[in-house]
Amino acid sequence: MQYAIMDFTNFSNDDFISSLAVAISLLTFAIVLSHNKKKAKSDQFKFAMDLDKRIEEIDNKISSLIEQFNRSSKSEDDRKNFQDAKMDLFSEKLNTFEFFSLLINNREITNKSIIKHFTPTFMDDTGYIFKEYPKLEKDKEKYQELKKFLNRI
Repeated sequence: MQYAIMDFTNFSNDDFISSLAVAISLLTFAIVLSHNKKKAKSDQFKFAMDLDKRIEEIDNKISSLIEQFNRSSKSEDDRKNFQDAKMDLFSEKLNTFEFFSLLINNREITNKSIIKHFTPTFMDDTGYIFKEYPKLEKDKEKYQELKKFLNRI
């Protein structure tokens, strides 16, 4: 096989325009790819901020519930209602952790600083909740993604 080396002195206008079009296309592709990576990273931070806000809202509900219980007569009914409401809020928190763990496990969230930021909260809160309500931990159907994430750490 013989290969012809292109003589740039005989480069026609059509060849120049074709080469320029290819170069512009490649440059455009690189810019779009770069923008998409930045947008994906920005979306991950936006989601992390939303998650942080959601966790704070649940924590505030738990604090209000505890304050309300402390002001109550602490009858047997009050205690049962308090424990049920507290378990519901803890379940809500675990469901939030579960969804975030799903995104991490499926590599939708890959930013290491975001994962590192939430890991201690997930570990501490999940450990506390499971200790307080062992039936939540023993439920084989629930919180599989969260358990999978915490086991990987």
